[in-house]
Amino acid sequence: MKKLMNQKQRLGSILSKGLLCTVVLLSSCDTNDDNNEKLEKQVTNKDLKKGSFLGEEIIYIRKDGKNIFQGDMLITDEQLKENLQNRGAVANRLRWPNNTVYYTISNQIRNTNLHNRINAAIREYNSKTNLKWTEVGFNAPTYVQFVPSGSNGTDGSATIGRQNGSKYISLDWNIPLGSLLHEMGHTIGLFHEHTRRDRDNYVIINWNNIQNGQQHNFNIYSSNGIGRDGVDIGEFNAQSMMMYWTNSYSRNGQPTIVQRNGRSYTYNRQNYLIQTDINAINRMYPR
Repeated sequence: MKKLMNQKQRLGSILSKGLLCTVVLLSSCDTNDDNNEKLEKQVTNKDLKKGSFLGEEIIYIRKDGKNIFQGDMLITDEQLKENLQNRGAVANRLRWPNNTVYYTISNQIRNTNLHNRINAAIREYNSKTNLKWTEVGFNAPTYVQFVPSGSNGTDGSATIGRQNGSKYISLDWNIPLGSLLHEMGHTIGLFHEHTRRDRDNYVIINWNNIQNGQQHNFNIYSSNGIGRDGVDIGEFNAQSMMMYWTNSYSRNGQPTIVQRNGRSYTYNRQNYLIQTDINAINRMYPR
């Protein structure tokens, strides 16, 4: 464990809003301190794994048959086994072609308040970005399915990028619209804002306040893999929908992320796409 915890912070990366990428994953550190351990609680030494994802060395958690990266992103076994030789080819394969994300909605969700929030999130993406979320039938060759997690909490999760067959955005019944937008961001390839290469120019990570076994969720990634060959898009924005909460994975109730001056700040994930996130998405998916 000590060896893992002392590993260099810059591991290799895939994307955050500010980091380009095309993937989807699970989200538990997406929400605040009451819920941000949902997928990774009770982590033991044997749960922590080192592997390669998109040509980068990563630390992830293997729990209940899931490969959980950065607390809220699911990596498939096939992706971990992939021998990456051409990053650009992988980027193209994982990005949604023709700027179109095909989706289905579980029958369990239909005609519920969660269904209404999903529709609102889709309208937000379709009206403000170059992407078009398009509903298809379950017999479509490739799509992402909105499914209920079965929990009454406020979390969500997702698999990474466009993949053949059906993949998932798993949602708690009470997930707020802002966190739903966050999960859909993972689906199209946005990674967490705090893993950008330039993040230390804007915020400080309070490593001493982070729960044991969760430090790897705050690693910086040195090349953002699959979006546009390792380019941070635009400027870092601590209010991005892809940002961690300021107390994510706190072991003592104190902030794990603060301003450069050491002061805490208020993070308000909005129920709409902010302009810097829109700009990042449109640069990733140009017309």
